[in-house]
Amino acid sequence: MRKIIAAKPAHSTNIQVYVAPVLLSPKLATYKGTEPVQLVFNIIKKYWFDTPAGFENIPADAAKITTTIEEAFTQGRSKFKKLLFSSVKILQDKKPVDLPADKHQSLFALAQALVKGTKCCFNPGLCGRIALMRKTFLSFPGSDFWDKLDLRLTAIRDDCENAEDIDMTFEALIEADKELHGNVEIDEIEATIATASVVDAAITVPASASGSSTATAIDGEENAAGTEE
Repeated sequence: MRKIIAAKPAHSTNIQVYVAPVLLSPKLATYKGTEPVQLVFNIIKKYWFDTPAGFENIPADAAKITTTIEEAFTQGRSKFKKLLFSSVKILQDKKPVDLPADKHQSLFALAQALVKGTKCCFNPGLCGRIALMRKTFLSFPGSDFWDKLDLRLTAIRDDCENAEDIDMTFEALIEADKELHGNVEIDEIEATIATASVVDAAITVPASASGSSTATAIDGEENAAGTEE
């Protein structure tokens, strides 16, 4: 336990490096619950970073790492929600006010804001997820935003018969976002997630195993729109 505590600043940094790519991955099945936390836990376990080998077999150490990961995801989701807010709204007298349509951020600009400060770039699959985030935020800007987003993601998987149908659904979301918030040719963007080889490898097994199961919320994470998650 002492080694874990002593290494906390270092392993917190390593954890934060992978939280954003996980949240930005088009492969992620749920944004809340145990799955994204377990994905990063598995990455930390595999590559060790500054944590002692075998920490996952010591309950107190594993719990410490899990708590740090949960905190990182809470912060990451809060940051993303604030960026979604500022893409379409402003605060006036501490109250949210809708921006005129010509002042909205385009999907391209919003994607740039979401990947800023990370090692990530963006691609059409990621932009489809961001379009879904913004569409959901406009309907549910409050504390239940991430829960509603997970439900919509589950519904897409349930309603689509195959991967091609899912791709078409997200293409439609991109087109709808472009009409509402500004046109940009996302299809012409060729980019990759810098940490994709690690994140995608971690996501492949858990995401496929989880199927369309509904995420279990992590208690106490959500707050009002524009402030926390």
